[in-house]
Amino acid sequence: MEYLKVWTHMIPKQCETCKTTEGLLRCAGCNTYFYCSREHQAQDRPTHKGTCKAIKDAKKQTDDIEGKLRAKNEFEINPGNFWRNTPQRLYLNARFIHAETLIRSWRRQGIEDALAIYLGMLQHDRADHQGCRHLIPAPYIRLGRDQECYDFLKWWATTVRDEELLTSSSSPLSSFSRSASYGPSKKIFNHREEEPDLTTEQVLKKIRPQVGDILERRPDLIPSGTDIFETGSPLGKAADDLEESVDKLVHKVNELNEYYIPMVLFPGPAEFSAGPQMYTPGSEEEARICFMYTFNAWMETPYSMEKLKTGLVLEMKKSPGSFETARKRWKGPFPKLKK
Repeated sequence: MEYLKVWTHMIPKQCETCKTTEGLLRCAGCNTYFYCSREHQAQDRPTHKGTCKAIKDAKKQTDDIEGKLRAKNEFEINPGNFWRNTPQRLYLNARFIHAETLIRSWRRQGIEDALAIYLGMLQHDRADHQGCRHLIPAPYIRLGRDQECYDFLKWWATTVRDEELLTSSSSPLSSFSRSASYGPSKKIFNHREEEPDLTTEQVLKKIRPQVGDILERRPDLIPSGTDIFETGSPLGKAADDLEESVDKLVHKVNELNEYYIPMVLFPGPAEFSAGPQMYTPGSEEEARICFMYTFNAWMETPYSMEKLKTGLVLEMKKSPGSFETARKRWKGPFPKLKK
């Protein structure tokens, strides 16, 4: 898995040539890349040209179709039901392609813009025929917008059966509400409609070491020589609860699809090629599609792979004979499952 050692992470808003973050100007063609001067933009042009054209062409295609629809007042006539008619469906397809192109830029601005497109597409097609609900959580996680990710996951999980809400002309996104970001997950993710990719975003949401980040910024909060995570301390109890919650979510992911976690931990070349067009729940094909949606978020979340591996080993120890899938993919010494 040498390719994982050089895996590209999301690139922040910085000059593509000198990496400075001050005095930046956007590329006028794609509005996704940044430069501190025209000279540096010219230096990077040979590298950037292909991506710039792809993003610009995708945006132009979307804008051309949108202009025709607005001329006919389609946004007012059919709000939320664009999938029913061919012209509106072409518009949604064009927006989908534009968003995918932005995601592939690996730039923070591109991921921000793609997320906005996915959310907008839910407004235009509330029944979500293109599966934007699967694509939205990962950009939230990658951008560090954890609370919004949790709110979205909770909203979708608790409204997925509400046909009136999903097809009405009023915006379903208005029902978002700020929730406790580390609240109990079992009340939310307890039926098969919550696909593996949505549940894994909950794992990532809980793994993110926010307490550690806060304490690193404010070491004055910790009395000298104090073990803040000692048994019985408030943070120690919170850490134990969080650990238990993550383990339960890992168990839930395994219940939904036994192929997914081994695939994330030990991906092969096939996982980075075009995914399948059809799948059945719990199949390897479903796992590959979920992998495509979520792998970048896993790679960009510190400690997540270690926690995922620990959780998988714990699951295998509970049922040693039922993890042949993990055994086939495992790299390195296989863990001892029997005491």
